[in-house]
Amino acid sequence: MKKLLVLSSVIIIALITVIMFYKNKLYGNGYGNYNASEIETFFFSHIDEIKIPIENNLVLRDTSGNEVPISKLTDKYRLGIYMDTHSCDLCAKEAIKFASDLIGKDKDVQPPFVLVDRGFANPRQLKLYNRGLPIQIFLVDAKESKSMTALADLHKPFYFLLDSNSKISSIFFTEEKINMALREKYFANIHHKIISNDIGKGFTITPQVQDIGNVPLRKKQKVIFVLNNNTPNNCWVTDIKTFCGCVSINKKFPYNIAPKVTDTITAYVIVTNKGDFSHPVLIFTNLKKEPYELKINGTVSDEKLSSKKL
Repeated sequence: MKKLLVLSSVIIIALITVIMFYKNKLYGNGYGNYNASEIETFFFSHIDEIKIPIENNLVLRDTSGNEVPISKLTDKYRLGIYMDTHSCDLCAKEAIKFASDLIGKDKDVQPPFVLVDRGFANPRQLKLYNRGLPIQIFLVDAKESKSMTALADLHKPFYFLLDSNSKISSIFFTEEKINMALREKYFANIHHKIISNDIGKGFTITPQVQDIGNVPLRKKQKVIFVLNNNTPNNCWVTDIKTFCGCVSINKKFPYNIAPKVTDTITAYVIVTNKGDFSHPVLIFTNLKKEPYELKINGTVSDEKLSSKKL
């Protein structure tokens, strides 16, 4: 019992500390672009630091009452959503639909699933609930698992990533206001983890370095990168990162580039300081574990330079 209490306390304190850090950082400093960018970078570099092992013999029940060991749910990674009696029903449904729309439509990825605490409903009630939400739902008795007990004690619905070793990570609380701003990026991050492989031979992006020469100050410039998928595999672009507010991308992701198909990504650059500049653009795909690194280089030397209208 003492070990269980210690484990519960450690997990709860760690998660609450992370939540409070983000809240203080954002709400204490305002909603400026710099703060949002800083929080996003910190958040996704630390999201996997908390990894929680779940007992392999933990048994779940589906909506038909069949027993399913948690170890059988995935052979790689799978997105899950946890809910209990303390969850707002409408909020939980919205969170489930959001996950299904972004992750569940990819045929190369196992669809998300829902874990519901046994105190929330019985299999028959879940079957009725499931009619409006076509997603796999499993009933769990959180008290049968030390780790699940600790998480259940938070009384908050959350997304998580389950791996083939029955460890959960990437815990993301669905009702925290700060997380709403990061939610799409979170799913892009999850999607990349689920499908990334080193199978990218034949996939190219040109040019890798785009030199746009002398450009006027504060005038929008258009830069086009060409993506050639000369592989037999679907290429999922799971995320695109820029590290300056002066660079924006015209794509929503994740999106797919079919085998033997060419696609383009357009970046818009507005430079606000004179002198030489070099802005990195990172493109994350399922074909390579590391991102493809691109650069946009140029110089701002004279405000009066003419700019082509876009």
